[in-house]
Amino acid sequence: MNSRKLVTFDWAIKRLLYSPYLFFIKINDKSIESDPIDQIELKQTRFYQEVVEEGRQEGRQEECIALVTRLLRRKFGIQLELEQSLGQLQTLPVEKLEGLTEAIFDWTEIGDLTEWLRQQLV
Repeated sequence: MNSRKLVTFDWAIKRLLYSPYLFFIKINDKSIESDPIDQIELKQTRFYQEVVEEGRQEGRQEECIALVTRLLRRKFGIQLELEQSLGQLQTLPVEKLEGLTEAIFDWTEIGDLTEWLRQQLV
């Protein structure tokens, strides 16, 4: 006798990616009916790879912001003007944040950071 049962999350994701109308699998008393889509690894899908890459980029940006914040606070101390400027870092892409880590070594005052941010955010 056949019955319908919900399947695992991975299987459901595969089905949603390739066939949005199938949410159940037929389970036979002795064996599971399968088709080629069951053989696809979730990690090999373009959707999965794009999500992972987006997560990596967000993680890199967060780490760059944390590093720049530590460097600036160490160089200039905790000051109101600096803290206001740090809020603008969230809008910068990773490449500009990496450039900022190099520029910090040439600065002598917080005004240099303010000017650099003004130029980057134009």
